[in-house]
Amino acid sequence: PGEPMHPFQRPSTTQAVVGDLPTLGALGPASSGVGRPHVGELLRGGGGRPKLTGGKARVTVFGLDGVGTRFVYAFDRSVSMEGARLAAAKAQLVASLASLDSVHQFQIIFFNHRLRIPDLSDGQQRVAFATEANKLIAEQFVDGVTADGGTDRFAALKHALRLRPDVIFFLSDADDPMPASELAELAAANRRVGAAINAIEFGRGPAHRKRNFVVRLAEQSGGQYVYVDTSRLTRSEER
Repeated sequence: PGEPMHPFQRPSTTQAVVGDLPTLGALGPASSGVGRPHVGELLRGGGGRPKLTGGKARVTVFGLDGVGTRFVYAFDRSVSMEGARLAAAKAQLVASLASLDSVHQFQIIFFNHRLRIPDLSDGQQRVAFATEANKLIAEQFVDGVTADGGTDRFAALKHALRLRPDVIFFLSDADDPMPASELAELAAANRRVGAAINAIEFGRGPAHRKRNFVVRLAEQSGGQYVYVDTSRLTRSEER
């Protein structure tokens, strides 16, 4: 126990993520505290101007920071993401692109039982430089994404690792667990890549105490984890 963390406050280490699961706050306006932003401000404010450290960008999605030059967003678009969930995810993704300068690279993977990936590299299926033209194409692609179908997280994460990013922002719910064999295969593949997987779990209701597969993806990659209580999303925050 202790003072609850802000909904999007991130711990400094993966171990702290696991240990502090009970104190992760829920998405929504803070009940106390000065200067904490409203949900709508957070949804619109995932990005900002480039924040560079030695040529690297600092990218923020739902309060989780990723530092590097190559970024992949792997976001769930299955039927369970319909409505405010998908709208919030899309808003955060688009806002975060503003943190990328033209020397940085990115790719977007929206997944259900299939992968949807924008062509930003003339059919070469690789990360693309974050030029203004590519960011505009990406925004138009994201705007057209809808929710339907089942969920194949494993295929999405395998493809994300093939792109050899510094950071993967992975967003999904945890309704259907990933088998331990898939987690092990992803960990083995990532040993050759070294990507930090920043894992964002969408759920309904207060944060749980489970060390589920979303937490473990962050833990085994040295990434960060945050839980988002989507019951606190409203129609006004979809825009």
